[in-house]
Amino acid sequence: MEWIWEVAHKAQRALPVSGEGALMGPFVELVVHEAGHAIFDYLKIPIMGREEDAADQMAALWILTFGQSRAADLLAGIVNLYLDDAGYRNLRQLRRSRLHFTRGTAQADEHSTALQRMYNVLCLAYGSDPAGFSELKDKGFLPADRAEGCESEYAQVVHAYRTLIQPHVDPEIAQQTYGSKWPPARR
Repeated sequence: MEWIWEVAHKAQRALPVSGEGALMGPFVELVVHEAGHAIFDYLKIPIMGREEDAADQMAALWILTFGQSRAADLLAGIVNLYLDDAGYRNLRQLRRSRLHFTRGTAQADEHSTALQRMYNVLCLAYGSDPAGFSELKDKGFLPADRAEGCESEYAQVVHAYRTLIQPHVDPEIAQQTYGSKWPPARR
């Protein structure tokens, strides 16, 4: 929480984001990510791949139900956190070659790298609404070659949610809580 607070209050941010988005985006992602682990465990959800990635996808899917404008602000806060974690001050630095001196074992973490997590979140956002999140591709935040498969990635996550988790969700409570944005739309 302290790190989220520090990054949210930095004077220079890689992406423009409201003060609330800078703080709440990473906080909501953290809470829903951890809730995802609890849901997977409680419901005995089979995970193919890494559970950390599945929890990230669950958090992104949930944040995308807030509507394009609100979700974009929260996601900008998350992207800023991941960029900070990876040691980048701005997005231009991503386009430059960097010489890294790291131990190979740093890649053995159960979580994907900060930049992989960032691009995965951006891809799910773009895949959920290519027109609404077109700026991600147009401004180069999401490379065009990655953007090509984002609608399929989003559809895969929605399918997994609908198949494995939605049968355990009370539909009336979900509609009261999320309205027409839940369950997530298929693309």
